[in-house]
Amino acid sequence: MYAIVRSGGRQHKVAVGDIVEVEVIEALAVAVEPAHTQVRERREAVSGSRAKLGEKPGASTTRTVDIVATVQSVDSKARLITVRGAVQTLTLKVAEGVDLSQVKPGDNVRAVYVETISIRVRSPGK
Repeated sequence: MYAIVRSGGRQHKVAVGDIVEVEVIEALAVAVEPAHTQVRERREAVSGSRAKLGEKPGASTTRTVDIVATVQSVDSKARLITVRGAVQTLTLKVAEGVDLSQVKPGDNVRAVYVETISIRVRSPGK
């Protein structure tokens, strides 16, 4: 037995016993650099994809956020930075290739971080 799932006019088959997998990749700062402005800003771009017609359902969404924010704290050992932006205060995990040695509380920085969510359905044993 299986069900037909419609998504945006597309059909996908989901069978009893199928496994739904969800993966959330936390916000990861891929850039942290001095800002040349004191004005807090935020820009977002979202991209995504979904399963092809006839495949098991699945989708992936990536959100890239570019902010100008004020550094609240830096934990170089744990590679975490807390920033206060135009919309919220958040703590970001910082990618290994980003130099945090010159970043300190009170600095205004431009940070770019990426969040990814993916969902897929698969048959058992695959």
